[in-house]
Amino acid sequence: MSDLIPPGEHTDAELTRLKEKYAAEARFTLTRSDDNLTAEESARLDDLEGAIREIDQRLDRNAQLRRAESAFHAGAIESPEPATGPQVIRHRDPWAGGDLDRAHGPELRSRTLTAMERMSGDDAAREAAYKVVERQSTATRNGELVTQWALVASAPAYASAFEKVLRDPVRGHLSWTAAEAAAYREVAAMEQRLGSTSSTAGGYAIPTHLDPTFVINSVGVSHPFRQISRVVQLAEGGTWNGVTTAGLNLSFDEEGAEVSDDSPTLGRTDIPVFRQQGFVGGSFELIDDVPSLGAEVSRLFVDAVDVGESNVFVKGNGTTEPTGIVTALYAQTSRWSTHTTNSAMTATDVLNAQQSLGSRWSKRASWVSSLTYQNRVRAFGTNYWGQSSEFNQAVSPAILGRASYEASDMSTALNTVTNVAWVYGDFTNYVIVDRIGSRVSYIPHLFGASGRPTGQAGWHLYRRVGAEPMTTTSFVLSVNPGA
Repeated sequence: MSDLIPPGEHTDAELTRLKEKYAAEARFTLTRSDDNLTAEESARLDDLEGAIREIDQRLDRNAQLRRAESAFHAGAIESPEPATGPQVIRHRDPWAGGDLDRAHGPELRSRTLTAMERMSGDDAAREAAYKVVERQSTATRNGELVTQWALVASAPAYASAFEKVLRDPVRGHLSWTAAEAAAYREVAAMEQRLGSTSSTAGGYAIPTHLDPTFVINSVGVSHPFRQISRVVQLAEGGTWNGVTTAGLNLSFDEEGAEVSDDSPTLGRTDIPVFRQQGFVGGSFELIDDVPSLGAEVSRLFVDAVDVGESNVFVKGNGTTEPTGIVTALYAQTSRWSTHTTNSAMTATDVLNAQQSLGSRWSKRASWVSSLTYQNRVRAFGTNYWGQSSEFNQAVSPAILGRASYEASDMSTALNTVTNVAWVYGDFTNYVIVDRIGSRVSYIPHLFGASGRPTGQAGWHLYRRVGAEPMTTTSFVLSVNPGA
């Protein structure tokens, strides 16, 4: 695989953007050089062409997979097999038979993966949900519960039941078909197993294809953290428990000798999940006149979740909300790489930040900053380093050979005292925890200041999410100490 393509799975849109960037860089190099390429430029051009070829191959493979899947859904073929990934026995109807929450083991995993491919929603939602389920191990209680929930809440009958009650929260359930009523009972039974009270409190669990726990899992529009961090799902309780270590050291011993004590010191990281909620209201007239209002409300909440996470994953206080990565690192000056010049940033500062990270973490390290700082580094190539410098990859999202990501809530000020420029490190050690079972409740009447109804109703969304670095030693914070 080309080193220019970040590891992991990517959507067609992501691959296309990468291809366009690399093609633009190749054209720029050829145009600027007038066929007199340096050895470094020739090597870079070869890398770009190799990445473009690989991207084309991936896009072709994805297109073939979609065609096969379409044929399968239409009944033309019995069981299309994916080009990569687990071998899954495709079920014609993974939701048939009832008692969905009682499926177990390989059968559960197979049915749920098929369900994720066939559920309602767009391709991006199905792809994201598939990845979430694919990561789960049905051999563990948590993994099995997450998989069962995804299967139960993705049933088309439940999706249509959910739409009806959002469209008409008072009478919508009266128009449920027998299949929709049965699907609701399946979800309600699963909620009770998970300790959720949404069904008994007048709310409804959000179907999988609209649930932020599942569909905001690849590349968020406002921040990169779900793309580059470790994302886990929690089925029970309010805290995810993880184990940290400095790493296991192996030794070479003589034949028959007692093994030396090379064991690492194990530590425990408990990451709590916090309430994230929102509310949107509308007039009775709007609710009556917009047939698809229920689905639109759910999509608005999904977008709001993404925007809200953009801020807390950077600056969250860790007390009433997830711990932001900058918050965690700023509290430990040992993780600072301070700028050599007060109230400024130089190319040396970028080099020092990279060199400050331990070698154990550098292979998978990446940069996170605002666009302001990314452009600042790009300017180093023109002003100080020359066109061939690694700093001047104008269309390639990389700095000093490591991926660079934009986060809109990172600092944009260049000359602020104690300003944070970058976070650099291995973000697989920043863990995001989603508590499954997001829900929407209908509020039938909103009241004015005098306590009288306003002729409006609204929806309340509730979910729980947490985040925290497993260890701060896997990160470096680039900080301007000020004058």
